[in-house]
Amino acid sequence: MYSKGILVKSYLATHDIFGNKTNDPNKAYDLTKAVTDWNALQKYTAATNSTAQVRMKQAEASVEQSVQKLQQFSDDYIRSGYKFVNKADLVASSNGVFGEDAAKKAQAILGQISLITDELGQTFMGGNSPTDAAFALAANVLKGDFTQEVMTSQIDLLKQNLQYRKNSWNQVTATGLGGDNIYNQSTPETVSSATTWCNWDT
Repeated sequence: MYSKGILVKSYLATHDIFGNKTNDPNKAYDLTKAVTDWNALQKYTAATNSTAQVRMKQAEASVEQSVQKLQQFSDDYIRSGYKFVNKADLVASSNGVFGEDAAKKAQAILGQISLITDELGQTFMGGNSPTDAAFALAANVLKGDFTQEVMTSQIDLLKQNLQYRKNSWNQVTATGLGGDNIYNQSTPETVSSATTWCNWDT
């Protein structure tokens, strides 16, 4: 393409993005914007595949699956409708006061919550190393002394918030000079047209 630079620019100046001939300079293919859009997409792709972003997505995927298991553990553990009673009961159970089976169930809940808290801390920090403040925020989302109803409600809310994050991944894309970037994956038809229409016999 570089060896035919003048020919390419001349062609683009008289054709629109779909390869239709035009005498209107406002409808002609804007090579400057196309280059800017392409550079923007490359930077966007690099950012979304950075170590922090990948780690954040992994953490969120882990939380999404871990809360399913926590729900199972929680459903299998009988508790009262009072937090202070649940807290004492959970500690006693985890220490084997009520037998081995109760200890396993209590430890499963506490261990799962600990795992989820660590992963949530990473999501709060956008994939970067969690701070004490991030861990504190994550620790308030799920607690072992919750009543059955509150635990289920918090798990459902957490699932919903994780879905919001997933939706944001799909809605946020690279932007160009004039708004939408023609190379965005959300517009495959436009991308195909913009990159395959050159017919040098026209």
